[in-house]
Amino acid sequence: MKTKSFAGLLVAGLALFLAMNACQKETDFSEPMARLAEEEAIAEATYAEVTKEVETVSAIMHQNNYQGHHNGPGAANGQGGEPGGPEVSGERIITLEQVEGESEYEGFPKLITVEFIEWQVGSGRLLDGIVYIWTDGPARLPNTTRIITFEDFTINGNLIEGVKTISNTDGINFLITLEGGKITFEDGTFITREMERNREWIAGIDTPGFVWDDEFLITGFCSGINRDGVEYSHTIVEPLLRIMSCRWIVAGTVEMLTGDNLAILDYGDGECDNSATITVDGETTEITLPQQPRPRPRP
Repeated sequence: MKTKSFAGLLVAGLALFLAMNACQKETDFSEPMARLAEEEAIAEATYAEVTKEVETVSAIMHQNNYQGHHNGPGAANGQGGEPGGPEVSGERIITLEQVEGESEYEGFPKLITVEFIEWQVGSGRLLDGIVYIWTDGPARLPNTTRIITFEDFTINGNLIEGVKTISNTDGINFLITLEGGKITFEDGTFITREMERNREWIAGIDTPGFVWDDEFLITGFCSGINRDGVEYSHTIVEPLLRIMSCRWIVAGTVEMLTGDNLAILDYGDGECDNSATITVDGETTEITLPQQPRPRPRP
């Protein structure tokens, strides 16, 4: 009995050791790169949120012939600016003025000022602050440009900076650049971002006054400094699929080079969820993408 008991304890102990070793291996693999992948997804989703709001405002301007607009308590249209859109809370106040400059379109250029006051669409991200949109023509027409800047603008409490330019090249493809991009998180850490992308409009083209059925394929690259102070460069390997009704990228892969470390971030097969995978040296781990980055331990 003692021999069997000892043998049983030995087997159990070996199994426990192997399990702990396997867990440690998974942690060693997943923690650093998974965290960086999560932060990349957050940065991607944050600036995509800016683009979504700019497109929503542009659709509203298209509908009402570039007049001022107010969404919020007591406003005539309280559903994201569009009938059939998700319910909203807070306020979004849109004003505009004609400014000096050259344009082939009468009444342009215009400066659109969008003030967000605890603005939330559905269960999405919370927006506060001011976004300025300079435009030299109706956004849906080819060869027009929009330049987006920010004033004390936050998404989920994270401060957004930079100059984002959206150039409509042919009515379907849009060149998008970001200069001086920076996201400062609530804990004081930050990510910087320079970006050049092409966004191809593949669905929703026939409903110009409604953005929630729009879908885009995105290619290009970005670079910057991550929260660890390390340089990164990310290249889209398979086009990212952006569905305006979803808060996450739903498909596509990104090659992430951080320092000397290479990883592949895969957003999945088209489902609207916060699941993704990260692959390093041929080993793949599933991760859950948060809306906020993990807190950093204080020194």
